[in-house]
Amino acid sequence: MNPIQALERWLDIRPDDRRAFWLSASGAFIVIGFSVTARALREAFFLDEFAVENLPYVTLAATGLSLPAVALFTKQLARTSADRVYNALLMALVAGLTVLWAVTSVVTDERVVQVTTIVFYLFTVLGTLLLTSGFWVVTSERFQLREAKRLFGLISAGGTLGAMLAGFAIGPLTQSAGNGAAVLSLILALLVVSVLQRFLPDAGTPVAATPGDEGRARDGLKEVLGNKHLRTMALIVAVATLASYLVDYEFKEAASLAYDTDEELAGFFGRFYGITGVIALAGQVLLASRLLATAGVGWSLAVLPFALLSGSALVLFVPGLFAATVLRGADASLRKSLHRAVLEFLWVPVSPALRRRTKAFVDSFVDSAAEGVAALIVFAWITLGGLSSTGLNFFVVAAAIALFVFARSMGKTYFQTVLERLDKGRSSLEEELVQTQFVGGELTMTVTQFDVNAALTGTLAGVPMQKGQTQTGAVTAPVDRLNRLSSADSVVVANTLKSQDPWDMHHVPALTRLLARDAFYRRAAATLAVAEGAAEHLAEVLLDNSADFVIRRRIPRVLSGIGSDDANDALIQGLTTDRFEVRYRSGVALARRRKSGLSVAKRPADDEALWNAIRIELTRERPIWELQKLLDDQPEQDDFVAGKVYGRGELSLEHTFRLLSLVLDPEPIRTAFHGIVLEDTRLQGLALEYLEQVLPRDVRDNLWPFIGDLSEHRQKKAIRGREAIAADFLKTGATLFADPEEQKRLREALDSRNEGS
Repeated sequence: MNPIQALERWLDIRPDDRRAFWLSASGAFIVIGFSVTARALREAFFLDEFAVENLPYVTLAATGLSLPAVALFTKQLARTSADRVYNALLMALVAGLTVLWAVTSVVTDERVVQVTTIVFYLFTVLGTLLLTSGFWVVTSERFQLREAKRLFGLISAGGTLGAMLAGFAIGPLTQSAGNGAAVLSLILALLVVSVLQRFLPDAGTPVAATPGDEGRARDGLKEVLGNKHLRTMALIVAVATLASYLVDYEFKEAASLAYDTDEELAGFFGRFYGITGVIALAGQVLLASRLLATAGVGWSLAVLPFALLSGSALVLFVPGLFAATVLRGADASLRKSLHRAVLEFLWVPVSPALRRRTKAFVDSFVDSAAEGVAALIVFAWITLGGLSSTGLNFFVVAAAIALFVFARSMGKTYFQTVLERLDKGRSSLEEELVQTQFVGGELTMTVTQFDVNAALTGTLAGVPMQKGQTQTGAVTAPVDRLNRLSSADSVVVANTLKSQDPWDMHHVPALTRLLARDAFYRRAAATLAVAEGAAEHLAEVLLDNSADFVIRRRIPRVLSGIGSDDANDALIQGLTTDRFEVRYRSGVALARRRKSGLSVAKRPADDEALWNAIRIELTRERPIWELQKLLDDQPEQDDFVAGKVYGRGELSLEHTFRLLSLVLDPEPIRTAFHGIVLEDTRLQGLALEYLEQVLPRDVRDNLWPFIGDLSEHRQKKAIRGREAIAADFLKTGATLFADPEEQKRLREALDSRNEGS
């Protein structure tokens, strides 16, 4: 294994991810490196020509220009592919920077230099905003939700590495070759990004523009305000940007007092961004993805406000360059790394069309508008009020508190968005399921229904009529009903079952025995459903491991129609019996009772027992799951599946998900099940994300090996030896190993494989 493969294994970068990941991470490396270099240069140029008090003016100008720039960018995204728009942006930035570099290289007039400095500042502010936003639009369209959750932190880490190296390189570059060479490095970086974009894997089906998209692109504010997910994200971006601007102003003011020339300032800013890049990179590689997977969206976003509160307290008590650098360092390390990675991940569950219409608005205009508001605060506090910049930390503290509230709210909002997207995929999926089902990889149709009323009132299908007998022929057998029910004469039994006389508990054992006879199974089941005291006896037989298996596996259907707590309790206990088919049919029966209203009130004890049954199912090994079968060719179904699934292990998976639907919201669970089983890429990532949010951790950890996006290393680690698996086979009561002869064949097969290996 070479070092790259070892790194990919450690970072959980899988073969299907490799190309898109490395190209995207390389793109992030250059884009963020460009942003850091451009920021350091424009700040150095500006502070060398103008006083720090003039920063709010140029910030407000950038805010005013951002709206038309974002509107044009969004309009183009609605018209054509994101790749094409992004490449056009790259070329426009290359052309603009080339012109600015040429002008500053040949013109030395002070006024021209000042004008060029302002133009460079505004051009790089707007260009960086659109460049970063466009990069993540392109990247989001190449990764599904689960891939994004696993990889966006690492892709963002590539950007952090770019920021770190760019920060360290700015000082030596400007000191040895001058600021003009640094501008040329920006142009070169944009050209390299353009080349990388051309090698990215295809993004799949393009997002087609629909009538009205262009109009809505100019009305991003309305769409953002009308969507809670986007609204909360916009508030987080706005408050974080406002706090960051105030912190940055204090930092720049302290730096401008400590250094005299633009070269010294550029070098200091470069070292600062380099060091914060090192810190951010370590946090992203070691923490970001793990924190997002374990703590969730809300707590991951809450890290930044905690850092802002702590840093602001330091500045208030120990003002000066050191404290300002620590606060700005914490902000820069987190906001452009962990915080950014989480925000970009939050765009993935948003529909592609909506994302294109609103992302640039949130990333660019909302960001610029927040900076504009922060600039007004600085102007009012410093210029008009003549107060110390240290007091700006009170605004930072207030912003940090608000940011924490919005971050915690985002955790709930994100879950609702995933749920809504899962729900939207349901209708199209159900259309497919009405027509199809999986049977050994082939698509077929299976419909099985059982109508109790028809069984009670209709004819007895499958009962052969004796010569000379009519449907209502006379009964010649003994008059005692119990004897007639046990008669070997099928005609006698059939006519006895037609009796309109009441059935009581004395008849229940004999009726139960008839469940084993295929000719009378359905009629006997319908009769037991209305017989007095049937539930107690049926429960006893169901839970008796020594009872006739044919009878046991048919009892759940009877209990599903009996409206008593005893029937419900028996079915719940049936979920933990030795035979899979009994457990499976008990789950189907419970689902039917729930739908028909026989189990309206959910009791805490029932939920606890159901969770226990789910946990027991999930402790079984994968080979056991794959070999658990049903004996009937067409077993009864509920509406959990529109078409029966017969793939290896999918009966076990269906059974587990049906139990989950009894303790959680049934519709999302049903959609999640089909999204996973049918390998629907539209729903699979959403399904896994939904399950990760709602399942208890131990249940999720045990379910994930069967359905989750586990790495190859973790899958291999979970494999057990043949002997241990064979022992579990023999203990499980799986249908295929129900008798001693079958168990003997299993041991012989395993022994022969061991000898040959």
